[in-house]
Amino acid sequence: MVVQTLSRTDKVFNVFNIGFMCFIVIIMAYPLYFIIIASISDPMYANAGKVILFPRGIMWDGYQSIFNDSKI
Repeated sequence: MVVQTLSRTDKVFNVFNIGFMCFIVIIMAYPLYFIIIASISDPMYANAGKVILFPRGIMWDGYQSIFNDSKI
C-alpha cells in the first residue's frame, strides 16, 4: 500500500476548498431553515424582520389549520 503525503499547496487548497464548500452549504441551507422558523414564528415578528436565527413567539396556528382541513 502506497501512502502519499500532501504537499503544502495541496493542504492549502484543501483548506480553502472545504471552507468554500461550507460557505456554499450555508448559503443554500439558510433559506430552507428560514422558511421553517418563519412558519412557526408569530407573523408580526416575521413581517417586521425580527426572525433571523431563532423563531420568536412560536405559534402553531398555521399547522393546526392545515392538519384540521379534511381535504389534506
